[in-house]
Amino acid sequence: MFGGSGGSNSFNDLYKFDLRLQKWSKLEPLGDLPAPREGHISKLIGKDKMLVHGGVDSSETSFGDTYILTGISQFIDNSQISSIYTAYIP
Repeated sequence: MFGGSGGSNSFNDLYKFDLRLQKWSKLEPLGDLPAPREGHISKLIGKDKMLVHGGVDSSETSFGDTYILTGISQFIDNSQISSIYTAYIP
């Protein structure tokens, strides 16, 4: 999970949820992260990338940018990805 808000602050933290342990863990990625935001979309692309698009910051300023975070697989247990489903609606 990327970003979100807590009260009057927006975040650009990256977390993973372990399905077996039922526990969140904060990840420490390298490189440039998108600015703190909430109300954005994020989606895994395959097993190694995450798309982050749009959202707003804590001042309600809109973002129209798109980021692709790479190297996600080093943080995730790939056996848990198979339990994430995407529906296609024509």
